[in-house]
Amino acid sequence: MNRRHFLLWGAGAIGAGALSCAGLGILATRTPRVERLEMHCEQEETMPKVLVAYATRAGTTGEVAEAIGSELCASGYAAEVLPAKEVRDLSPYDAVIVGSPIYVGKWMSDAAEFVTQHQAALQNMPVAFFLTCLTIHDPTPEDRETVAAYLQPQRELVTPVAEGHLVGAFVPQQHSLLFRLMMRLMKSPSGDFRDWEAIRQWAQDVGQALKV
Repeated sequence: MNRRHFLLWGAGAIGAGALSCAGLGILATRTPRVERLEMHCEQEETMPKVLVAYATRAGTTGEVAEAIGSELCASGYAAEVLPAKEVRDLSPYDAVIVGSPIYVGKWMSDAAEFVTQHQAALQNMPVAFFLTCLTIHDPTPEDRETVAAYLQPQRELVTPVAEGHLVGAFVPQQHSLLFRLMMRLMKSPSGDFRDWEAIRQWAQDVGQALKV
């Protein structure tokens, strides 16, 4: 390997070092095939309707969104779970929950653009944000502060009534070979660290916080 190639490889490894959160990489060029998750539950017409809009790359955050929607349904809401990029109109909903994994220190573009595009509507209804991230697997206080800062760009547009900072997953088989190598070099933990009890509890809490 010549010096130029070595420097290029080193720059890529350093860039990967910014990725302490679940599921994504700067140089992971292959987009995983992800099953599209969608759900809705029917309630009486008088019950509030809540949208859970999500972004996902490997599918694990979509499954978290689905679990949140299911819990809201059990709590009496008419909940609907959809990919954020597919939502065009928020007028049918009384409240919105938006979530994404963290990618290079921020939400994925699908979730971030959702908040930007629907900012005016979101400012006039209860909104909650959530993220999934490996940094909060066995976190330090500094880790928690770091993760909380990831949502600052969205807070500047819309003030949420609640936030969920949820532990994510890194399943190597769901990602490109190059990204798996980078995560190994970073000594990042691999596995599914999602805490389903904590996710369901957060969904119950956010159902109370939405107050619709």
